[in-house]
Amino acid sequence: MTYKKIKNKNNTIHVIDSNRFKEMHIAIYFTKKANNDEMALGNLLCPNMTYTCKKYNTKSKIAIRGEELFGAKVSTSFGYNGNSQSYVVGLQMLNPKYTAEEYLDESLDFLYEILFNPNVDEEGFDETFFNITKNDYINSIKSIKENPNEIGSILYDRIIFKGTLLEKCIPSIEEIEKISRKDLYEYYKKLFDGSYNINIIIHGEDAESIVDKLSNRFKDIKGNNDDITFDIERSFTDEVIEKSESYSFKQSRLYIGYSLKDLSYHERKHVLRVYNLILGSMTDSLLFDNVREKYSLCYSINSSFNRYTPVLTVSAGINRNNFEEAKKRIFETVELMKDKSIIDKYITQAKETFNTYTNSFYDDIFSQINHYFYEEFNFAEGVEELRDNINKVTSDEVIELSKKLYLNVIFFMRGDE
Repeated sequence: MTYKKIKNKNNTIHVIDSNRFKEMHIAIYFTKKANNDEMALGNLLCPNMTYTCKKYNTKSKIAIRGEELFGAKVSTSFGYNGNSQSYVVGLQMLNPKYTAEEYLDESLDFLYEILFNPNVDEEGFDETFFNITKNDYINSIKSIKENPNEIGSILYDRIIFKGTLLEKCIPSIEEIEKISRKDLYEYYKKLFDGSYNINIIIHGEDAESIVDKLSNRFKDIKGNNDDITFDIERSFTDEVIEKSESYSFKQSRLYIGYSLKDLSYHERKHVLRVYNLILGSMTDSLLFDNVREKYSLCYSINSSFNRYTPVLTVSAGINRNNFEEAKKRIFETVELMKDKSIIDKYITQAKETFNTYTNSFYDDIFSQINHYFYEEFNFAEGVEELRDNINKVTSDEVIELSKKLYLNVIFFMRGDE
């Protein structure tokens, strides 16, 4: 696999040449500083782009055209990366080297029609499909309340990330309902007015051979070269926020959040990964062994850290009657991360787990695409450099990092059924 970056006036093209797959992928990222007021618009735009377009004005016509192109698919997504937001349009197709000469142009035409010729009239996006996608979106928001894991995570984020862009995980139904099809069309047009930093990523064998053709197709899209950072700067108080809410679930959810202060680059990018693997993200982690297996206090338990701001979270699915005991045992387990004999026991397994994750990178097209996109805005080590730095982490460094954790939030979503 080789990588090359081409910087143009209006966009940056990333070329990932790999002969590991028979497919070719093109991903166009429209990125700018995050604005939570656009969350509903961004997510509603996705299905309105891919359900239909002007040329293929029904969902079945789009599907049929994709099948005619050997299963080619155009997808869209909208999401936040810390302090930024991205709207992504992607084309997945058979590598043109295995098909007739005209296949590449026809596949690019397919992408072009969906991106540049949406199904709109003078009032905005097609009314029928707009209403379908809007109702689907509202129903998906309502369904979150039926999932204890999702609603628990959202409620916890509102506490631990209060005052940051991460506080708002989903738009309100009221925000979605007030969007008109005209509003959505005006939002769509902003993709091309220079408001966004545009990155085009090509992945596949002989990827560089289509750069000129792709550049010509998208040369008129206005983009900017604004500096965008994904990291979110925030400060934490010493106050511990403890809160509980009742919901009609059989299972309860417990979230314990820690802020991490004064981390060096090495601690945040390398030591924290090892710490998190040992504590609660690998098979037979310390939390799993101590809280679930030894004391049988939870159905599930894990730890995770936020990529964009230094927060570590322990989450567990428990019986409501086990709240106090589970909390006690989690605190005890976090304290064990300061015990060198414990860390020595787990650290080799943690590194082996990370090496397995790293090996899978070479078999995952989307991990490779996302890596080079992320690297454009935030410094990112090469995969093998990261592997080397992780494998150099010592038990003493893990113990030192554990001294920089500060309890910030205890949130209990109590299931009352």
